[in-house]
Amino acid sequence: MLTKTLASLLPLLALVVTAPLPLPSDTAFGTNPFGANPQGLNPFGDNPFGTNLQGGDVPQDAPAPKSSSAVAPPPAASSSVPVVEVKPVDTTPPSEEEAPAPVPAPAPIEAAPSPPPSPAPKEEVKADEPVRKGAVFAEGASSDSTPPSSSTEIASTPTDTPSPPPAANDVADSSSSSSNGPVVTNPTALSFYSSSLSSGSSTPFGSYQCMSGPASSFPSPSDWLSFDTLFELNAKKSLSVNEDEATQQLMREAMITVSKDAKVDARVILAVMMQESTGNINVPCTNNGVQNCGIMQAFHGSVSYSATSPRQSIEQMFRDGTQGTAQGGGLVQWLNHDASVTADSQGNLWNALRGYNSGKIDVSNLSKGMGATPAYVSDVANRLVGWDGSGVGGKGGCGFGA
Repeated sequence: MLTKTLASLLPLLALVVTAPLPLPSDTAFGTNPFGANPQGLNPFGDNPFGTNLQGGDVPQDAPAPKSSSAVAPPPAASSSVPVVEVKPVDTTPPSEEEAPAPVPAPAPIEAAPSPPPSPAPKEEVKADEPVRKGAVFAEGASSDSTPPSSSTEIASTPTDTPSPPPAANDVADSSSSSSNGPVVTNPTALSFYSSSLSSGSSTPFGSYQCMSGPASSFPSPSDWLSFDTLFELNAKKSLSVNEDEATQQLMREAMITVSKDAKVDARVILAVMMQESTGNINVPCTNNGVQNCGIMQAFHGSVSYSATSPRQSIEQMFRDGTQGTAQGGGLVQWLNHDASVTADSQGNLWNALRGYNSGKIDVSNLSKGMGATPAYVSDVANRLVGWDGSGVGGKGGCGFGA
């Protein structure tokens, strides 16, 4: 029976497939998106299942097309309207792990340190400096005859001796080496200098020794007695006759100060003083063509002792003999062969002593006085090794010529 029923329905189904369905101009979705249907054509185009080659109806076993009652898909969104995706703002604060590390503030730029202020120049103080007036100190200068209690050195007072003119043969300019006056710079001459007051031989020669000939015939510094020994030796003899103890102390301190400033051994200054004046601060000036004054009988322009300025005048007399005057050289200039002297000592002390006494030097025979004292160099050498000047000793039999 079922078979009969299906058979009766087949003609009806064929009519449905072959008969086109009229479509209204407007649908439930608005205008037909496929455009008008002219001539009643199938809006879906050709038969998707292919052309019926036999020209007949669709085979009975072909699948039925979809019913027109199916809902058409909505039209695509217009491309002219942009779609903006709005994302919600996340207002949740970040966690400590996610929080960005704070940016450290830049380190302050350290300013470069300012250079230290330049030290102020030292002001040279010349306390109670003697005022030159010819060959003596001006009256009214301050008096100071009290020696310091225990110091063995006193502050030096720079001399006002101007610098000598430069030498034509480029000899050493000794006046430019120290703020406290000219200083020995000749290397050979410095070998005769020691700053020690206690170093030296402890054995005096005993009696006067005849010394003559070239410098090599005279004793080396290692044979000299120490300054302390020599000063004590002479203080017991000549110095005690001329000066009181306070004055002797001023003389000792002045010799040490000038020795240090000039780099001339204090023993040499002591021996020359004893040879020239036997330590008599009131020794008069002498003149043998050139006026020589003071305790070392220094060159023209030297000062004499001033009772109103004992300390300053005593020191200045030692400076004049050791460091020279404005008019002529002292021991320093002779040792350096400065332009102010007339002969070359070659830096040797014994040659320089001959020049200091005579103004000339015969290096082959230092006992040749050439108008001055022939035994001068021999006398100073004997004082350095312990002769105190007593009598003439063997001096009379040495045969020193003129």
